[in-house]
Amino acid sequence: MVGLVRNLVSAPRLALLRMGHGTIGRMKSLPRTIVAAVALAGVCVFVFAMSAMPGGESGGLSLKIAKAIARCVVVGYDSLPLAGQLLWQDRLHFLVRKAAHFTEYAVLGALAANLLRQASRDPKWASRVAVIEPAFRLVLVSWFFSVAYAASDEFHQLFVPGRAGAAGDVAIDSAGALVGILVYAFFALRTRKV
Repeated sequence: MVGLVRNLVSAPRLALLRMGHGTIGRMKSLPRTIVAAVALAGVCVFVFAMSAMPGGESGGLSLKIAKAIARCVVVGYDSLPLAGQLLWQDRLHFLVRKAAHFTEYAVLGALAANLLRQASRDPKWASRVAVIEPAFRLVLVSWFFSVAYAASDEFHQLFVPGRAGAAGDVAIDSAGALVGILVYAFFALRTRKV
């Protein structure tokens, strides 16, 4: 019985050794460019999925979040009359929706800048992205990508029931992306040259 358990536990390790990966603790890591690209693609898919939600479903989700925030922030919220609770929910609902836009695109912008930075360091991609090595160009290209994605996202919402594209949301998304990119660039410059 002990031998069977030992074989079951060591079988994956032996398979990794045969593939040339050494021990499990020393597996080769994925190139940073691929990890950065997958992370950015994941956020893009998340943003697309959130925009594909019908208006009622999206509004319901953000309203639940607004209600939870109201319960935490507003003193005596539960003892307010229903009209008072709805007033607070309505006020916070707008802020939650706009903060979600800002935050999503701050993350998207930072990940776009990270992808460009990693690609400029990767020998396979360096010749293709050499024009964006300076920090200013990194910020500009990342921001243009983020703004284009924000505009396409709002255009996508025109075809979703109960949703509408809004230029104001593109502006909020663009501001969020710029903040995310600048924060990323600030920390990247502190640790290493961009």
